[in-house]
Order: sequence, then structure tokens, then C-alpha cells
Amino acid sequence: MAKYKNLFQKTFFLWTPVVFWAMVIFLFSAMPTNPVSQVHLTDFIVKKSAHVIEYAIFTTLLYRALRASGVNSKEAGVYSVILAVLYGVSDEFHQ
Repeated sequence: MAKYKNLFQKTFFLWTPVVFWAMVIFLFSAMPTNPVSQVHLTDFIVKKSAHVIEYAIFTTLLYRALRASGVNSKEAGVYSVILAVLYGVSDEFHQ
């Protein structure tokens, strides 16, 4: 029973940040934005930089959870990038 508790705690603490960050991305993408004709260059750069940063964090959290779950580093890197890209694509449909 104690082993299951440790497995549950490990899984919870590894994957909860991933789920939380996915929700943050989802909520930010649900916020209304200005029409394209009203977007200034600075605003465009800030928004694109935010996208890069939020998905870099998401990929890092995925990598951390996969590595601690026993996936080797190369596969964890590939899987985390693939999962982040797929989530990004699904987020584009959401927007």
C-alpha cells in the first residue's frame, strides 16, 4: 500500500504541473484579441514571444514528467516536443 501511495504522489507531482500549464495555455488562448488590422509590431512581437515562452515551459514540464516516469532522455525529448506541437495545433483550432 505504501508503494502505491508513493507512486500516486510521484505521478501527481509530476503530471499536475503539465495539466495545470495546459489549462493556462487554454485560458490565455480563449481571451479575445484585437483584429489583425489593429495589431502593431510591438504587440505582435510580445504575443509571439509569449507563445514561444509558454510552449517552452510546457515542453519542459512534459520532458520532466516523462523522464521521471522512466522514459530515456532522447525519447522524452522527442515525445515532449511532439506532444507540445500536437497541443499547439489543437489550441489553434480552439482559437
